This record gives sequence, structure tokens and C-alpha cells, in this order.
Amino acid sequence: MRLLNIITALFLFALHIEALAVKRFFQATSPTFSLIAYHNGSVFQYNLVKYDGTDLVLHQDDKAFFGRIRAHNGYILNLPAANASTNSTKGSFLPSTVTVRVDNSSKLTTTSKANLSSEHFGITHSLLTYHNSTKFLACPSISYNGGYNIYFKGQRNITCPTNSTGYDVALLVQIDATTEYNPQTNVDNLPYKKY
Repeated sequence: MRLLNIITALFLFALHIEALAVKRFFQATSPTFSLIAYHNGSVFQYNLVKYDGTDLVLHQDDKAFFGRIRAHNGYILNLPAANASTNSTKGSFLPSTVTVRVDNSSKLTTTSKANLSSEHFGITHSLLTYHNSTKFLACPSISYNGGYNIYFKGQRNITCPTNSTGYDVALLVQIDATTEYNPQTNVDNLPYKKY
């Protein structure tokens, strides 16, 4: 009888662990976070990532970027408050449709069209990832404001537009340091689901 109780307890414990894995896999969105770009250099070491209404930028006097990753939409990076407006009759907030898009030049820009959203963002070791890479590039903006645009670098050897000097940056996610939120960590919990 005692052996049966131990086996039952172990079985219930295993079910509990599996339930946590399933809950984690189907979590709809990550917590909302801001980003800090960091670089070991003389130009800048740390910069808050901002949102200028179109692009993700550094060294500019714009609104701070706030994002969240939506797993159920292919791990897109959503800007929850970008165009949020209130419905005056009900007093409720309408969700933002603005998402991050990595354009043909690899620049991190935004779109309101769901079919143009870039998928495969994630959080690994408190860093933003795109297609499993934490490598981004800060390039001087070609506008008069002296800021920097952010480009996805990955494993490629890309250069900044107009061959200006760029800086390799990592994008530090400002939420709980233990958060891992990407297709790979979730898939490991349920190996039959492949992306």
C-alpha cells in the first residue's frame, strides 16, 4: 500500500510539472518590457531604446519603447501602447496593432499590417533575440537629428547604409532576469510541436 501511495504521489507530481510546461507553452504574450541597447565603446555604452512613431531608435528624444512578444502570433514583437486609444463610451483601451518589422535593409521599423509583421522574436538570457540571434547593429541615422537606427545583424557581416560607422549592440530586456520567452525554450517542453 505504501508503494502505491509513493507511485501515486510521483505520478501526480509529474502531471503537475507537465501542466506547468503546457501552460508556459500556450502563454499568449510575454510581459511588457523596455529595451536598453548596450555597447562597449566610447560613443555610448548604454542607451534606452526609443520609438519615434516609425522606427526603433537610439540617442533621440522620443517616447521610450515598450514591447511584448506574442507567441500565438508567431512570436511577433508588439508595441502595446503605440496607437492605443480609448473608446470614450466604454472607457476601455483598444489594443495596439503596431508590431516590429525587420525590413529588406534589416532595419527595425514598425507596421500596422499583420501580414508584414516579422516573426521569430524571443528573449534569451535577458536579451532580445531575432531568429535566435542577439546581434544587432546601431547605425547613424541619415536624418538631421543625430540619432541611431537599429538593424538586425545576426551572423551576417552587414554594414551601415552609406558605409557609416556602426556599433554592435545587444538589446537588454527590462523584465524579470529569469524570463526565457522564445520558441526554442517552449518547444523543448513539448517536443512534438515543431516550428
